[in-house]
Amino acid sequence: MEATPILPLFRWSGLFIGFLMDGCLFDPAGRYLGWEDPARRVWGHDGSYLGERVDDHYVLRRLTHSPPVPQPRRVPPVVPELPLPPAHRAARPPRPGWADALEPFGLRPSPEDLVGEWRNAQERMRFLADGRYELHASRQPPQQGEWELRGNLYLTPDRAPEPASTPPGESGAAPVPAPRRWVFAVLSYAVESMTLRQITQDRSLPFTMARVAAPW
Repeated sequence: MEATPILPLFRWSGLFIGFLMDGCLFDPAGRYLGWEDPARRVWGHDGSYLGERVDDHYVLRRLTHSPPVPQPRRVPPVVPELPLPPAHRAARPPRPGWADALEPFGLRPSPEDLVGEWRNAQERMRFLADGRYELHASRQPPQQGEWELRGNLYLTPDRAPEPASTPPGESGAAPVPAPRRWVFAVLSYAVESMTLRQITQDRSLPFTMARVAAPW
């Protein structure tokens, strides 16, 4: 049985950003990015139109054309076994009237990129260069602890919730639980914003944090 071809995809600037396999787009880590239809039109995972595949390995969008109507979301496929990423390519000459549809994809933050302050309507986060963090969320007490970025973002609070007091007449104290570590998948990163999803207990929907230039 012939193996399904796996096609590497690149930005117009030459940066490798992922693979096309069985009509689905994946980033190098296997995250689902979207799909391609029979007309070689490429759609994002949310159904938004990205562009059309040109020269096999690139996705461009015509600036002079109105985008097609968004498509219904599709059920994400099972993540396939992907090969090692290929080397980046040389940048290609500008193509007037076209934009690189894959420009937003492929950025992955380093720990240094997260240092600073981030917020949305419900939360404020401050990541310090010494590995400490502060989190302020609506209707929640402030939280401090240690953070690290190893593909996912890990937050380890300094303290777990206080144990319940021992009822009168009972000896001994309840054991203090260890702090619960929060793990967030970094779904996208664009220097001034990042989209996260909590993947430990109480899984969350994706949410976006914006970088804050001024101190709290």
